Amino acid sequence: QASYSLPVPSTSTASWQVRYSYWGGGVYLQNGYYSESGTQWQYDLASPLQGGADHNGINLTLLIGNTISGKVILPDSQTAPAGGVYFEVYAENVVNGLVSGSTSVFIEAGLSSADYTLTVPPDGNVSWRIHLLCYDSSYYWSGFYSSAGTQWRQDKADLLQGGSDYNSINLTPLTTNIISGTIKLPDNQLAAEGGLSIYLTASFSDSATGFSYNDWVTIPANQNSADYTITL
Repeated sequence: QASYSLPVPSTSTASWQVRYSYWGGGVYLQNGYYSESGTQWQYDLASPLQGGADHNGINLTLLIGNTISGKVILPDSQTAPAGGVYFEVYAENVVNGLVSGSTSVFIEAGLSSADYTLTVPPDGNVSWRIHLLCYDSSYYWSGFYSSAGTQWRQDKADLLQGGSDYNSINLTPLTTNIISGTIKLPDNQLAAEGGLSIYLTASFSDSATGFSYNDWVTIPANQNSADYTITL
């Protein structure tokens, strides 16, 4: 244990909510809130402290959660290039859409995978959707865990019932496709001074999903055409 002290403005018109934040990994929850009945993971159960006075004995205990663990595995037996590849993995609460656990994952150069562990609240009344974010242009920017393989649509994700630990929740970044071409002005016309900006959209044929991918292209002044690329 360790002692702490937080200086706050001396104002009677405010009330304070005390929270710990922890990023050390392992079984402890990333956030916990002071409550007179003991540390809580739900912010709405925090006990407010009235401003304009000192408060002693505002003790917090790190909370133990459930763990979701697995690997991020590059596709097609690929290995990470020089400098490695970064990803983020999130556990999204399907009930309220909030992120309740997140971690960074780094695949070192020459390796094809890296382990991850998420710690989430021990709540059996929610379900978790596991979301992969990619920061390398070689891969699609997003993906969701499914036992059938990582999916690009969140409505195809497998949901993990809360209140239990999970392992082997493996994720693979998705490769992309490219739509490219040239957009031209008719009749050999030339773009006016300042150029001509055009918004391009590739819409997914299943209108129920609402997915679309967009790009701006500018035909420069005194030019008839410009090339474009849309990454899917």
